[in-house]
Amino acid sequence: MRLLSLGTFLIFSTVAKSGVQAGPPCRDLGKEVIDQGCTEAFPTCVYANGGQVVGGNAGHHCALCINSRFPRNSGQVAPDEGCDEEFRVCVGTRPLAANVEGTACAVCVNSIPTALDPNDIDDGCPPTAPVCVDDAGQSPALRSFGTNCIAKCFDTSRLGFDKGCPRKYPICTLEDGSDPGQGNAGVQCALCSSLLCDDNNPCTDDICDPLVGCSHIDNGSCSCGGGLVASDWQCTLPTPICTQYPRVGIYDCVCDVDVEGYPLCWRDNNCVNVIGCSSNADCGPNQRCASSCCGAGHCFEDCEATDTSDITRRLNPTELFGPTGARF
Repeated sequence: MRLLSLGTFLIFSTVAKSGVQAGPPCRDLGKEVIDQGCTEAFPTCVYANGGQVVGGNAGHHCALCINSRFPRNSGQVAPDEGCDEEFRVCVGTRPLAANVEGTACAVCVNSIPTALDPNDIDDGCPPTAPVCVDDAGQSPALRSFGTNCIAKCFDTSRLGFDKGCPRKYPICTLEDGSDPGQGNAGVQCALCSSLLCDDNNPCTDDICDPLVGCSHIDNGSCSCGGGLVASDWQCTLPTPICTQYPRVGIYDCVCDVDVEGYPLCWRDNNCVNVIGCSSNADCGPNQRCASSCCGAGHCFEDCEATDTSDITRRLNPTELFGPTGARF
């Protein structure tokens, strides 16, 4: 049932109260279930004073909802007992104490004194849209219910807290996650923005989830077989990686060509124990000859030939860290 006006709310409150007062005795059966003697419409057993019955005890009547989540746990958006995901907060004709019955479920309640720079989140609102408003987009009176949650935020800091966002979700962004620009309004609060998630790595796609934060996914542009054509690598960054082969220890397979001009994925090894060569014939059965940061013409493991055995091979300390600890 959507609460459209205070008049509707008061009428519904009166009906709910008269209904529960005439109800039969009841008994608690636990959380998130319909208590004994109660119904789906009035699922929770309470005492005569409206307090929730617990521990399997008997009560006086059944209530429509219980203020079980708000305001006991600030920022908690799970529905109060008896309410649902759309109308999350149990409300009454006056502010409710914790774990007492209400007479209706509302989308949200204005529980924060200021609308422009909340230190927390209005009851029932998600952290991305922390401000409870009415149908006109205005904040209702303190401890009064609203019909929608929005973000009233502004981009006031490049890396710090933006005005209007809660402390744990400090970045004001547009709907697509981008920055509104200094001094401009945004539409949601987030843990990150597109700008903050940019790792300046052309090999990854940077993703900002407003509730989770930044993630960086290999886009295949720096991988042999993923759109990159093998060419004679000149020891430049970013290193082209053959991502179809697993990393062994700290070593990836590098996308390159051998000295004879054929594509090759060779296992990086910090130039440890490399043997000089001028052709593939100079190398072992699972090796090919390539130029690298180690210099011109050295034998390296062919990842295609050694893939299965390399997955479980243990590396010794010299292989792991190299003679100087540097990785090429």
